[in-house]
Amino acid sequence: LHLALELYIQTRNIAAAEALLASLTPAELKSQEQQTSFLQIRADLHRAHGNLAAAINDMQRAVHIMPADMGLNAQLLWLLIEARDTTQLAALLAQHHPRALGEPALWGPVGAGFALLSNARDALPYYARQAAAHRDDSLWQVGYAQVLEEAKQVDMAWRIRRHAWLNLKRSGQPGPEQREQWQAMATLALRLSPG
Repeated sequence: LHLALELYIQTRNIAAAEALLASLTPAELKSQEQQTSFLQIRADLHRAHGNLAAAINDMQRAVHIMPADMGLNAQLLWLLIEARDTTQLAALLAQHHPRALGEPALWGPVGAGFALLSNARDALPYYARQAAAHRDDSLWQVGYAQVLEEAKQVDMAWRIRRHAWLNLKRSGQPGPEQREQWQAMATLALRLSPG
């Protein structure tokens, strides 16, 4: 069941995924809802439909079942960020911070969460760790530079942006489906261009 649902979602065959879910008896559904993997998959389906509230609900249930699973916590944080649910996001960040500094799976979403809440001071150590772990990932480098700038570390932000720009130039132009890389290139070109 889980594999079939994952394949349907990956191939964007949402109708088939929904039909498979609808075919479950109430007892089967109740049993599946006790499994974090099922809740994750169903959250992905809800997200594909644009129903972030239902996706968040499923991920909250998954985290309740396995609170120590940092992958589940990270996925929940990313959903809250995507939904711009600053109230729930702030509450969850308060639960994880500063313990999350020792959890690499949480560096990205916790840093991005604090950045969304305009809290550069708390976002900075997470971005620093994430950027150090992903030195060649221009998207993380650009985000790190933005947080540095918001934390009034302008010179360091400029150096990070320059490093990201050089990495992007070395790697060549991104493909047409890589929207985020194009945005990073445009941001860097505007920031680093003279005059």
